[in-house]
Amino acid sequence: MDDLVSMINQLPDMPRIVFNMHTVEGYKHPEIAQQIGITETNSRYHLRQAKLRLRVLINRQNIGS
Repeated sequence: MDDLVSMINQLPDMPRIVFNMHTVEGYKHPEIAQQIGITETNSRYHLRQAKLRLRVLINRQNIGS
């Protein structure tokens, strides 16, 4: 769990914020967009970027283990 939190903290600000709001806190994209002043499309984009970057970080850790 600590490793995952560390990986999430390595994300750039906006993907990290959107990922946390959506995945951890359960907000929907319209709510995220309204609260942080972006479009719903941007919210989806940042979530996708966060997931892609996390996948890379997880794969790197699995290879190094």
